[in-house]
Amino acid sequence: MKIAYFVENYGVQSETFVNDLITYFSKKKCEVYLIINSCKNSSNNLENVKVIETNFSNRFGKILFVFYLICKVFGILKFYYNVKIKIANLSIKPVLSKLKPDVIYVDFGNNAALLHHVFEELKIP
Repeated sequence: MKIAYFVENYGVQSETFVNDLITYFSKKKCEVYLIINSCKNSSNNLENVKVIETNFSNRFGKILFVFYLICKVFGILKFYYNVKIKIANLSIKPVLSKLKPDVIYVDFGNNAALLHHVFEELKIP
């Protein structure tokens, strides 16, 4: 089984549950693609696990921050969030199209909210 596992930061000490779950999937001989925003620890020696750093939730961070402030001043934060979702989806869609995972596992609700449109579009549970 191919699993696309989305997590914000990989290798953070306090998030041992992520490593525990990835280790479990590896032992079960699943192909795991860790699709991460940023990597704090690049050492990955698990079988069947590949780390893909995409910066999906912080792409254009400084520009988006300024855009956020402008939208907040004008009371159009919904527009800001729609743009942020679109950027995240555009950065992830080619990755998922290439990997063709059987299932997606997303840690943290913010990431799921950012990316659910592309998951639905590609019909990946």
